[in-house]
Amino acid sequence: MLEKSKGLWVEICVTTTPEAGEMVGELLLETGCQGVVYHDPRLYETLQAEPAELRPTRGTESGPYRVAGYLAFTADWEGKLRSLESRIEELRAFLPIGSGQITLRRIKEEDWATAWKAYYQPERVGRFLITPSWLSPTPALDEITIRLDPGMAFGTGTHPTTQLCLELLPRAAQPGALVYDIGTGSGILAIAAAKLGAKVIAVDRDPVAAAVAAENCALNQVMVSVRTGDLLNDLEE
Repeated sequence: MLEKSKGLWVEICVTTTPEAGEMVGELLLETGCQGVVYHDPRLYETLQAEPAELRPTRGTESGPYRVAGYLAFTADWEGKLRSLESRIEELRAFLPIGSGQITLRRIKEEDWATAWKAYYQPERVGRFLITPSWLSPTPALDEITIRLDPGMAFGTGTHPTTQLCLELLPRAAQPGALVYDIGTGSGILAIAAAKLGAKVIAVDRDPVAAAVAAENCALNQVMVSVRTGDLLNDLEE
């Protein structure tokens, strides 16, 4: 078991299956994890067919499908871990979860804030080319580039729900339309809507996420009203 230490986090990595990945991620969040990362080797296999500039620079990701969550070292973190183990085992009655093996790794907060960069590569989603701020891939004709530096906020464009929203957004975010992005995270959807010509109000309860979203809006040179709040407040035009 890992030794407790202030200012550190524990990475809880669960070996599972793509079918159970979403549920395992939800359990990690309900346990108290402040962020979740999905490691899907199939993504890297797909990217091998892309142009060289869109391929991962770190090589093909090998091994099984994994979901990792980041839990703060607090007095009750071990109890939370035991509860998580029990709830993951309960999933076996409903989903094929694979081995369900859990591995632990201690990391510093500043390491967590940058570790995701090794996995984040440009990706095309619908009309959009989503790229890290430190890379400069060439967009295709009529492709809209979104540059991101998500940091500790959710939203790199790789999650299925984000991709579905990006696919459908051109139908809703017409020029002049008013779009609310609730739980904006990195601001990726707010930026996409603004680039399509919509007026956008982006809200997040997490002040860190709101700050990241504002920075990404500035990076993409779009006008978005970014606020710290929730669905019931701070939505006035």
